[in-house]
Amino acid sequence: MHHVRQEKLPFVGSSYQFIGAEQGSTGVSVFLFHGKPGSGPGPHRHPYDEIQFIREGRGVWTVSGKTFEGAAGDVFVIKAGEVHSFKATGDFHWYNSTFTSVPALSKRTFRAVGI
Repeated sequence: MHHVRQEKLPFVGSSYQFIGAEQGSTGVSVFLFHGKPGSGPGPHRHPYDEIQFIREGRGVWTVSGKTFEGAAGDVFVIKAGEVHSFKATGDFHWYNSTFTSVPALSKRTFRAVGI
């Protein structure tokens, strides 16, 4: 059993970062995005699948060249290698929980893509 409070996790950029290798040696990592309107990462890709659970707010995603809107209650599965980006929209903060299978890494693998 491992227990940690969200506010005790490192806050990097716009995310609380639960890195599995550093938190009980678990096989997943979770990134709790907390962004103001207009915030979010530019185009990038990862060598692992990513599942995004939108807990609050709205955003715009571009995945593999297709753009669409999402909101609280949506779940997105972004496959390893897919180029993606997202931006928070609206008049309030946006919360997004991202689960990844990063078993042995001590940091998030993020590859920016030039466009």
